[in-house]
Parts: sequence; structure tokens; C-alpha cells
Amino acid sequence: MALRAHPFEFEEDERETTLTPSWGAKRVLVVQHNDSVRHTVGSTLRRYGYVVIDAATMEDAVEHARRGTKIDVLLSDFAKNEISGPELLIRLRRFNPTIRAVFITPSVFGKRETVTKSTPMLPLPFRVSELLAALREAVGGFFN
Repeated sequence: MALRAHPFEFEEDERETTLTPSWGAKRVLVVQHNDSVRHTVGSTLRRYGYVVIDAATMEDAVEHARRGTKIDVLLSDFAKNEISGPELLIRLRRFNPTIRAVFITPSVFGKRETVTKSTPMLPLPFRVSELLAALREAVGGFFN
């Protein structure tokens, strides 16, 4: 299944059905202003065993962290109008210093890049298998 720039389109990928988590569910904070994109990504991640916390704005995301919501991974656009994805990660880490991140970005380079060693960037469009691999990379390989 491929996720494309707005609106997202899905394309089946046979390999995806084998990518199921073997650990307790990881909690992913999905920050996306577009409701349909946020819900589509969220329902896809739930299908693969993730617990999804969604936020329409950066302020909503920070409020989740401020309230003590357990968050393992932030999934957000790299560049936003409000603040950048890396700036949001810095703000979230004030409340939970162990939060990891995956940033979604336009396909500028045509391949997956990393912001830091443990913060992958995922270019649009991407397949669900690529999203799952980026999440796995961000938290250090929690799949079998």
C-alpha cells in the first residue's frame, strides 16, 4: 500500500501483511493538520498493532505530552507552518526525553534520509512497508 501526497492513495504491497509487531504496542503520536490524512495514517498504523494518538496541531501534540500521555514515536511533517518537526520534537522531549521521531517530507532527494542517526525522514509518496521500516528504525528495531 503506498501513501501519496494529499490525498493519500493506497496500493497493496504483499510484504506488508507479514510486518506485525512482536512486542507490546508502541504508541505513535501522528501530527497532521489534514483530518483525512491523519485518520488514514492512524487507522493503517492501528492495523499493524500500534496505539495511535492523533493531533491536528503542534499545540495539540505538546498538550498530549504535557498531560503525560505515553508517546514512543512522533510521526510528523518535517516542515510545517507553525513550527518544524524537529522543533516540535525538542518541545515534546521537555516532557518525555525518550521520544523518537520519523519526519515526513516531500521527495526532494528521491531516497530516504535521516536528520540524525536515529531520526529517519520518509519522503512522499511512501509505501506502508516503508513507514513501518522507518518507525522500526526510529525506535531501534522492535520487530522480529
